[in-house]
Amino acid sequence: MIIINQKIEPFNKIIYSEFSNSDRVFFKGFLPYFFDPEPIFDRASLIKNKIKSFKNEMLVETDKEYFDLFQKKIVEKDFNLLSDLGDLKKSDKIIFTKGLWKLNNLKIVDKQIILERDSILLLFGDNYFGGLNNIITIQGKGMIIQMNGSLELKNIHFKGLKNIKVGGRNWSGSINTINSKVKLENIEITSFEGEDAINLVNSISYVKDLKIYRGTCLTNAQI
Repeated sequence: MIIINQKIEPFNKIIYSEFSNSDRVFFKGFLPYFFDPEPIFDRASLIKNKIKSFKNEMLVETDKEYFDLFQKKIVEKDFNLLSDLGDLKKSDKIIFTKGLWKLNNLKIVDKQIILERDSILLLFGDNYFGGLNNIITIQGKGMIIQMNGSLELKNIHFKGLKNIKVGGRNWSGSINTINSKVKLENIEITSFEGEDAINLVNSISYVKDLKIYRGTCLTNAQI
């Protein structure tokens, strides 16, 4: 308000001290103008609120106003763990069922992975998915999120992954990394649903041989 009073109001008084005969049709000249700062203040408030929601990176309750359903599941322990999958060594295929999976320091090698519809893998720590000598497939209408830590993906075909909207989060990809170290090598992403195939947010990334297809067309993200 100080800037408005000091900079704008004197200008308004000078300009409109004498109104010209003007109607924007037959006569040109100054017309009364009203500067309303409220929309700017409202917009600033919305931006500040959005920034607050992004600061809550570790999904803990810091502000009731931005406490969304996703955070509630974490606090109430409404999620699955790696132990719910049983002995991974005895299976060539891993199925993540619908719901939230909270996983730490995961290493999956040479195993096919299925993400059932609306399954979310929330990864912490250092995680590795890949094939040693062959391409493995990770498919299904689920989403992968890496929070901090590191994520290494190698020799993988991602097929049919889906971005799942999470309240209070701007995670636009079917694969999302936030504040992480990321290494991608020989990765192909096809038939994904969402704004982005992969969304790297504030992450240090090494990418080699990444192909992304939307439908049957190669996008402009071939690296």
